[in-house]
Amino acid sequence: MSMNPHKIANLSVLLNETPTSYYWMGFLIADGHFYNRGAIKLHLSEKDREQINKFRRFVHYSGKAKTCTMNAMNPTVVHKIMNKFHITNLKTYNPCSIRWIEGDLLFSLIVGMFDGDGNIRWRNNSVSALEMKLHKNWFENLRFIESFLYEYLKVEKSKNVSLTRLRKDGYSVIILSDRYLLALIRKKSEELKIPFMKRKLGKVDADYVSPYREYRNRVPKILELINCGMKQKDIAKTLSVTPQVVATTVYREKQKSNENLDNC
Repeated sequence: MSMNPHKIANLSVLLNETPTSYYWMGFLIADGHFYNRGAIKLHLSEKDREQINKFRRFVHYSGKAKTCTMNAMNPTVVHKIMNKFHITNLKTYNPCSIRWIEGDLLFSLIVGMFDGDGNIRWRNNSVSALEMKLHKNWFENLRFIESFLYEYLKVEKSKNVSLTRLRKDGYSVIILSDRYLLALIRKKSEELKIPFMKRKLGKVDADYVSPYREYRNRVPKILELINCGMKQKDIAKTLSVTPQVVATTVYREKQKSNENLDNC
């Protein structure tokens, strides 16, 4: 079966071991179509024309680009892709295996999946959460994604909070509502030069740090300056924090010292 001359693309780049290739594979796994005859189809809404054009440039597509649909056929390459990522033409119900992927490549694939099939939630004019809803059979993959992101980005996660749920309507959903985690996802995506979607991850505040984590990050320096004999009001000015933050740190440190003495 030869390639349609009007739908030509270099699909072999999707087999490359690079963050960009894995990003686009994640996007296709979430929102693309794979056919047993050896074809790939990607259809996006008009508002995402920029994104499909990015993909066309990536695979050097030379077909017609008047709509937001892209079709390409290359049985040899597409079958290699489907075998590598364990993709079937019924991937909606038959989850792909992603546990064999590691590090930057797995992260890139996950970002692509969120871009392809995820949504953002807004609160107070800023992105408050990133969510993805898939068939219930994807539940274990979503749980794996949740644990991987926190470990990969080295973010402390409450042991009592699960971001992945199996819903009664037959869907599994993951909701990333930690704005600090979202900020790190965007920063890492920029570092890896992943072509993420501007209207989704691009709306995340990359500079966000939660007040609690900001406090935790400053505690060692506050204690260091206290031990050097600096006054609390001067510490506040030096570190650009409120006097209350310094006072709270001092109080909690005294509490810990008292607890240690009681345990002796």
